[in-house]
Amino acid sequence: AESKILRAGADSIISPYASAGRRVADKIMVKSRKYYPGTAIEAAALPDSQLKWIEVNEKTGLIGHAVAAAANFVGANILGIRRGGKDFLAPTPDFQLETGDRLLVVPVDMAAVDDVPPEQPPKIVLVDDNPVIRRLYTRLFQKAGFNIITSSTGREGYKLILREQPDAAVVDLLLEDISGLEVCEFVRASEDGQQVKLFLFTADERGEVRENAIKVGVDVVVLKSPDAAEIINLVRDEIAAGEQR
Repeated sequence: AESKILRAGADSIISPYASAGRRVADKIMVKSRKYYPGTAIEAAALPDSQLKWIEVNEKTGLIGHAVAAAANFVGANILGIRRGGKDFLAPTPDFQLETGDRLLVVPVDMAAVDDVPPEQPPKIVLVDDNPVIRRLYTRLFQKAGFNIITSSTGREGYKLILREQPDAAVVDLLLEDISGLEVCEFVRASEDGQQVKLFLFTADERGEVRENAIKVGVDVVVLKSPDAAEIINLVRDEIAAGEQR
């Protein structure tokens, strides 16, 4: 069919399957964590010369393998599978390959992502003089994917915040040396502390505490709760909201 079209005067033939493969390439690459949007995919625009077909047979040794294992074996991202005249775009990692399958792949060029830094986990500073609280929240924040640094005193805490430039700082109101309000006030008074999300951690529900916190630049006043996950979720949501602004 393709030869007839060419003889009829067409300059070239663009495979709709290859075009569809290009459209799903970004999604596949992101899922595989082998490419990042805006690097190799956009630069190369996935020309047809980079799209290759691989047969699943005894020679290639891919029979019975799942897509994820096959991709690692051949060093390429699998954009689609043609089986008996039917096309499967963006196959799942556990999709099992059979004899006669044809894989549409794009080779993985790891050099293309060497200059792209991996996504950094959000960083927070926790200032609390209670060692039990520090250990508890260190474990919980780390489990939630945060990079957490702790301090047991207010003076050390605000210096740590200014030095580390975290995404957020969780500061207990009642500290042994200076109050959490003073810590937040010192941070906000510095040019280096303007972008840090400040959370004041307290069991005091009085309105004046909240008012004083807002005056010194606290973003969120958090009431202590038996459910420790609340503060984790709140910090995550506030950081995400700040990134979208």
